[in-house]
Amino acid sequence: MPPADHLEALTSEYRAIVADPSRPFPREDTLPAPIPANQLLPVDVKTGFTALLEQCTPGQPGAVRLVFPEGVDDLIVPRAAVAAELVDAAVAKIGRWLSDGRNEAFVASKLAAILKGSEMAVRRMLEDAAQRPHLAAAKVHDPDEIAFRFWTHLANLVLTDLKKKGEKTPDDHGACQSAWIAGYVVFWRKGRRQQEMERAADLRSLEGMVRKPPYLFGLEDLYDLRDAKGTPFALKHTRSFINHFINEKTRAAEPGHLPYLVRLSAYGHEYFVQRDLVAPVFVQKLAEASNEMREQYLDEWVAELKLDQRTRPMRSDEAFRRDVDMRAKEDYPLLAALASGPLLAQAKDETNVSETARAEIAKCFAREEVLRPLDDLLGLSRAKLLREARSYLPLWQVIPVLNVIVRVLRRLFGNARAARRAEAADEPGEAARTIGHRVASAAPRSRAAPSSAVVPAAAGKKAASPSPMAKDSFASYRKAIAGLRARALPAGTSLPVALEDLAEKWNPLYAPEQKANLVEDVNALARDFLRSLRKGFLVSPPSLERVRELAKQLAASRNLEQIRKKEPLERYLELYFIKILDLQR
Repeated sequence: MPPADHLEALTSEYRAIVADPSRPFPREDTLPAPIPANQLLPVDVKTGFTALLEQCTPGQPGAVRLVFPEGVDDLIVPRAAVAAELVDAAVAKIGRWLSDGRNEAFVASKLAAILKGSEMAVRRMLEDAAQRPHLAAAKVHDPDEIAFRFWTHLANLVLTDLKKKGEKTPDDHGACQSAWIAGYVVFWRKGRRQQEMERAADLRSLEGMVRKPPYLFGLEDLYDLRDAKGTPFALKHTRSFINHFINEKTRAAEPGHLPYLVRLSAYGHEYFVQRDLVAPVFVQKLAEASNEMREQYLDEWVAELKLDQRTRPMRSDEAFRRDVDMRAKEDYPLLAALASGPLLAQAKDETNVSETARAEIAKCFAREEVLRPLDDLLGLSRAKLLREARSYLPLWQVIPVLNVIVRVLRRLFGNARAARRAEAADEPGEAARTIGHRVASAAPRSRAAPSSAVVPAAAGKKAASPSPMAKDSFASYRKAIAGLRARALPAGTSLPVALEDLAEKWNPLYAPEQKANLVEDVNALARDFLRSLRKGFLVSPPSLERVRELAKQLAASRNLEQIRKKEPLERYLELYFIKILDLQR
């Protein structure tokens, strides 16, 4: 690698050319200090110059030999001077070429015909190139639309004019070298400027997208955000673009204030929420969790009370409060992450939220920056839940005397039943084999369940004897899903026929077996997608608009991006979701 003083001497040569454009560009045999040929990286101006511009930065060591076509002399330039001193010297040399009146007249007439309507701007830029090279070079370094067109056509005109000459003078070589350099630099700078403008526009788009559903974004969700044409920003600009957005937006403009994006941590995963949405999303998550947890507790407690079991959360307010906190962290981790007194206090005071949301958040505080207990925020009362659960018990369990008698009888006859079950277990029959087969076949579904799901201890018992509340809930659920089905299906068409017709439209495969496999893959993906939502839909069945929104969201996901016919795919998923919800009845 050339010594630093050799490179500085070479850079000084380029600065001297700006002051005196008659000086030739340094060649290998005219260097101010010798540089061994094996330390000069050869770069073809037509194939490698723009890549060189991308890589070279101020202070970078090394030098390159820039190779030109059509017999034009090579030149030697320090890598650190490629994007600055080299460009300034090239513009100065083109100005020297234009100082010949014949050249200037030739170029002026050609440019006037090419750039009609911009005559004044063309005349001014020609004057700058010939008389004020620093102003002309500034336009090459940062070209607007007219400067880009001017320098692109000027470089082509110089090369076209000099290509006719058989024997070139040193000035002709310098003008050709400069035309190649200026033409490529202005093209590269224009592309960089367009990229920067596009990046700025995409950053503004990202700022708007994080304010829209689903409101809470994981890292992969941010990587999957797309522009208006459906191209992921992470693919369009690389993932560093998203990482830069996250780093910028999670840094507060002023110490002690909320950043644009608030970072949350839940069960080892990071989530992001826009600061104006912290309070509204917390209120929304609180309402959703309140209804679902109330139903969970009622169904579990009714099942346990029927078995004469009283768990610690039933008996103690403190144990109940701990149990609510534990369930919230496991089943509703984002709610638990948002339930931070200092965070919500800042969100209430600093962000642009509605008065309704501000009032709702204010009710959540026991005192400054201290939230009320989570069970209180969720509206869950141990005593009320226990009273309501008891109201679903059979009459004999409610009357203490009858309860004692039945419990004694159960103990007396329980041992006899246990003995009969043990005898039956010694003779494996068809029923045992059937159950074993069902358990084995159900194993994959169990593994597919979310790791954060909490399976209540009495889940099996609850399924065997649903509470009256569950029956009422299922009745309203059946009615809601029947309405969805009636609205979504075309008149006179059955659900299987409609699904088959739509699958024919979106399925791109021809082989029958492969075609059927793809349909089943899409169905499995739809089932997995809906699995985590189905429990909530039992409490609050979705509207048709909600189902269509979910279908659109899944159709646009990364897993289905290879299927091009999105409209029939969305319609198919909409009907298949309704089929899944219908089977859930």
